[in-house]
Amino acid sequence: MKKAIHIAAVLLIVALLIAQSAQAQGTLYLSNLGDTAGAYVSIGSSDLIAQGFETGTDSGGYVLNSVQLGMAAASGNPSGFTVSVYSSLNGYPSADLGTLSGSSNPSSAGVYSYTTSGLTLAASTEYFVVAMAAASPSGSYFAWVANPAESPYTSVDDWSILPDFASVNGSAWAVSERTYGFQTGIYATAVPEHSTWILCLLGGGFTFYLRTRQRC
Repeated sequence: MKKAIHIAAVLLIVALLIAQSAQAQGTLYLSNLGDTAGAYVSIGSSDLIAQGFETGTDSGGYVLNSVQLGMAAASGNPSGFTVSVYSSLNGYPSADLGTLSGSSNPSSAGVYSYTTSGLTLAASTEYFVVAMAAASPSGSYFAWVANPAESPYTSVDDWSILPDFASVNGSAWAVSERTYGFQTGIYATAVPEHSTWILCLLGGGFTFYLRTRQRC
């Protein structure tokens, strides 16, 4: 009996550690990184550029782990690059849900990761990845790579890159549609359904019960 209790406890601990590790890294749900660059959008002094995406169908929603951007070489000396996630309202970026952590100077060509924790995304809902730069000298800008028209992308759980390209025109957002997307990768973790948590609790409770019974 004592051996069975130890085995059950070890299996429960291993399962919890695996779940925590998976949540920390997340699953690559959406990506159009790595395709041949067709062009880029410049992000210069106080520019805001947004790429729309829609989450998948998991009923519990998703916890966002990180966002990756494909960047081309910057021009001049831009500064203060930040990446945020915005909600969507009537097809336009709406509320800033949080700024991600990552390089403020992605001036060399490559893929850059921006991480977050605790940001939950609802299922089948539109959001925007928003990149911006601080005030920079004239002619200086960061370059977010745009894929060629009709470029394919990787999708899990029906996530999608939307044909929505948003930029700030004066003080208001302007939205255009196109057939390509800015290079973006999104890692997230599906929120477990209640039944999954109940099974974990039952397993822990059963282990506790066996230990208590053995002592009696």
